[in-house]
Amino acid sequence: MTVNKLLKTLMIFSFCGLLALAACNIEPTNPGKEKKNLAPETYIGPTPAEGSMNNPFRLHIQWRGNDRDGRIKEFQYRLEGPLYDNTWITTPRNFQDFKLPLGFYTLQVRAVDDNGAIDETPAQRKFHVLGPTQDQGVLVIDDDASVDDDKDARKDALMDSIIIRSGFHNFTVWDYETKFGVTESIVFTGKGTDLNGEEYSGLSAFSTVIWHTGTGDEHDLSRNTKLLSDYLDTGGNLLIAGSLVMKSILGDTARGEAIATNNFARNYLKIRKAKAAIINTDVFLSTFPGYPDVESKYVVPTSGLTVYLHGVADQLVPTTDADIIYTFSHSIYEDDRFTPIVVNSEEFVGTPVAVRYVSQTYKAITLGFPLVRATKRGRRYQNNIMNEDQIVEMVRHILVDEFGETPN
Repeated sequence: MTVNKLLKTLMIFSFCGLLALAACNIEPTNPGKEKKNLAPETYIGPTPAEGSMNNPFRLHIQWRGNDRDGRIKEFQYRLEGPLYDNTWITTPRNFQDFKLPLGFYTLQVRAVDDNGAIDETPAQRKFHVLGPTQDQGVLVIDDDASVDDDKDARKDALMDSIIIRSGFHNFTVWDYETKFGVTESIVFTGKGTDLNGEEYSGLSAFSTVIWHTGTGDEHDLSRNTKLLSDYLDTGGNLLIAGSLVMKSILGDTARGEAIATNNFARNYLKIRKAKAAIINTDVFLSTFPGYPDVESKYVVPTSGLTVYLHGVADQLVPTTDADIIYTFSHSIYEDDRFTPIVVNSEEFVGTPVAVRYVSQTYKAITLGFPLVRATKRGRRYQNNIMNEDQIVEMVRHILVDEFGETPN
């Protein structure tokens, strides 16, 4: 073999070797391999500003997300502060409306893209809210319109006695009729001025509200459902009792129909059906621990006359997430002077007359009967048809054990 041929052969083998080596360094094509998904980014709107103080209790907070290789599917947010436990909540919306009590808060928001990737560095905002203080304890709202001065004075004294005997000597009383009439609006936060020109603290200054209705014709509860919604949403406790309470809430006598889902009674008190019970009754039977049976009859001294609660109770049917705490009693009572009298139809016997609901934010108890009901002896209203000792025991249990109030 000549030198030229030898060199040419060596060059060919060298070139083939280089091609083989290059081929070994080429990564094979993998059609199943996907490009890595990029996580989205999250931004909170300008309000409330970082570190800002004394923001209003109602806050509309907006946020947005950006995904460089896809689209934003949803958001997750969590709030740390009074009444909030820092739990992540998922929402498709880019905003949330908050009602917040007094305190400091930290909000975190993170976007989630259409591939499930979550922003690993959530947007964060710290701020302070000048909201409800709930520092003035128990408020009693007397919403029974004045009809008979002597009767009203007796009922007011009975109510005061029940609250005091329950262990609470320092509490506030508002007479709705004289303080607000039908024109004045109750303020929620800060200070208000009533019809008499007197200054008062807004509803949010109280940790518990006892709203005692009259015959329901006042309709003051129905005029204040937005106020009470704000109160409960920011952690208040509410006890509603009285004569025909559902008439006051609904603006009309309850007739047994299902309550609309957008109604305050359905949304917050968790009552799905109600019906006015125009009956006589002698006892409400407890179905829940801590609540005594409540007698609703009074024997007038020296006369032997038995006076029964008449025409003022409401049947209340709760939703599945609420509790029944009282039911109507048996269908007859016996008066020694007469033969037994049938006083309520089977429609009401054993049906609920009081409802309890506990949410993560608030507690609400609705009694379909009054806490006080004065009866007449001679020319004066001197006595309470309701068994006062049992009512005191019930109110003490509600205020202390249910609502967490401290006797004072």
